[in-house]
Amino acid sequence: MSKVDNLIESIREIISDVAIETDNDEDLYFIVSVNNSGDYNSIIDSFYLLEDTQLAKNTFVSRQTSQSFGELYLYFYGVLNAVYMQQQAMFVLLRKMGLESEGSPRI
Repeated sequence: MSKVDNLIESIREIISDVAIETDNDEDLYFIVSVNNSGDYNSIIDSFYLLEDTQLAKNTFVSRQTSQSFGELYLYFYGVLNAVYMQQQAMFVLLRKMGLESEGSPRI
């Protein structure tokens, strides 16, 4: 498992451990440093996106080595798209959690 996989899993466990004990999402806002449901949902969606795109990248690494050029291009562009989507998810996480710097791009 990569560092990114481990980090995502750790964060998911922290949120899940608290979520099991509550029926109200508002009780989970403090975990991700937000105070409203829109920001909380954006953060949770960003974590889902990070998980899904990490799965795609891991699949690329474990792919069969004997593939056509077309398949390799498809894999390559898929990985590029996954990395771009992860970057965008990180921008959302940083902005919603108030951790962005002055030079951070606005998305």
